Amino acid sequence: MSLKKLSIVPLEIIDERIIHQLILKLEEIFKITADQISWDAISKHEKSDFKSRLKYRSTELVNYFSQNIPEEINGILFITISDLYSPVFARYYGEAQLNGNVGIISTFYLNENLSEESQDSVIFLSRLKKEAVHEVGHLLGLTHCMDSNCVMNLSGKPSDIDIKSSSLCKKCSEVLRNTTATV
Repeated sequence: MSLKKLSIVPLEIIDERIIHQLILKLEEIFKITADQISWDAISKHEKSDFKSRLKYRSTELVNYFSQNIPEEINGILFITISDLYSPVFARYYGEAQLNGNVGIISTFYLNENLSEESQDSVIFLSRLKKEAVHEVGHLLGLTHCMDSNCVMNLSGKPSDIDIKSSSLCKKCSEVLRNTTATV
């Protein structure tokens, strides 16, 4: 998929400075344009249509928007503070379509093992950026990488996120370069 513009859609109120940092990171890594838009700008649905109790049914939300993405939008990355639900995973940080146009990330578990006063810390922001880059990587066709330092490495717990880089390894960079060069 060729992703030239990505729209970030917070599902709850999220600090504008955090969104701004995500936009800068995604633009830097993927050489795309990113902006923030509101839920109301893209959907006639209520957010609760995709929420069950305190969890977003991420697969349902991703599938719906992949089939009904507004014409003027190239890609969407939803961000939520709520937990995510998927029939496949009991607990995870995000979901995105491989070579698709819709993904979602959650901050719900990214605060794990951080003290309350450090939840807006450098560590939390680093985790969030890495997960955003990881999910956008999937949108661009990248799969999970075996290199434990690569941002595309699968993270099972927050310490896995902390260990890996916020960048792509050489192999994933090459795959991305070859994929986008043929589009």
